[in-house]
Amino acid sequence: MLISVIVPVYNAEKYLRTCLDSIVNQTYKNLEIILVDDGSTDGSGAICDEYADKDVRIKVIHSTNKGVTAARINAFNTSSGDYITFVDADDFLDCNMFKKMLDTIMEDNTDIIVCQYINYDSKTKKQEKSMLRPPIGIYYKEDIVCLVKKNFLYNEKTGMAEMPPFLCAKLIKREFVQEILNVEVGLSYNEDQVGIFALLLRINSMSIIQDYFYYYIHHSVQATAVYTDRLWERIADSMQRFRELDSSNYLVIQLPQKCFMMLFECTTKAIKCGIDIKTVNKEIDKYLSSLPNTIDAKFCKRKNKIKVFIVKYRMTNALKYIFFLKKLFGH
Repeated sequence: MLISVIVPVYNAEKYLRTCLDSIVNQTYKNLEIILVDDGSTDGSGAICDEYADKDVRIKVIHSTNKGVTAARINAFNTSSGDYITFVDADDFLDCNMFKKMLDTIMEDNTDIIVCQYINYDSKTKKQEKSMLRPPIGIYYKEDIVCLVKKNFLYNEKTGMAEMPPFLCAKLIKREFVQEILNVEVGLSYNEDQVGIFALLLRINSMSIIQDYFYYYIHHSVQATAVYTDRLWERIADSMQRFRELDSSNYLVIQLPQKCFMMLFECTTKAIKCGIDIKTVNKEIDKYLSSLPNTIDAKFCKRKNKIKVFIVKYRMTNALKYIFFLKKLFGH
């Protein structure tokens, strides 16, 4: 069986060699490795070419910068693997990842397999295993629907999605990949979680294993952690795409909760960046009006009830003072 490994690359020269070494040195060798240099302005493109010169399994596509989804589509359209997997250019893999995942997905005869991941701090080199989710085992259609309806998007107990919200650390049958990529087009926030939702609506079976094979790198400045004035719009676009896909109303309770948590996160980033309170409240007003229904705070844990209250009643001044006091007293 051929595995196509798709790696979008954009200005990742500092970490790219570690990533590529972890792929080419996999114990499973029947790989097609497609690197998409998405308009990098550093030495990433040259590194891609260097590795392609040394390994015939590697194909490099150089393109202008169009974003991660376009890069993935570009690579998928040139791929020929029976199974597809995605790797971020600054992450790396355990050398046995592909062999164990392929052996298991074929033995279980499932449509997708998901492994666990390790959070790796690029500065301190500290490693921390992610929470094991969802529970290990084989999921069939009824089980998948139950997972989606219960806490796919937002698990109140953990404060996280029950399914890790990125395409990496997964091996997927080829026939299901195009739809994932199609629904991500036009999104630049939370797009992988939207794609995974579309995937779970289509597949009939899924394997979850307990092995921690994927190393997810955290940097001091992460793209998902930076505030921009378009962040509100990107959140709204993501929530709207979920609603368009959710014809069975599986997310009718989870979606408003998730939206409030995302708006709270966006609010805190805006305040920490010094954005005017009136501007923040105006953005909250605009995007709260797009919520499909009012969240019932009684189902939230205490910490999340406070977050909902702050956003819902525009208590952003209080949040600003909290941050000021934390900074003042060094907490």
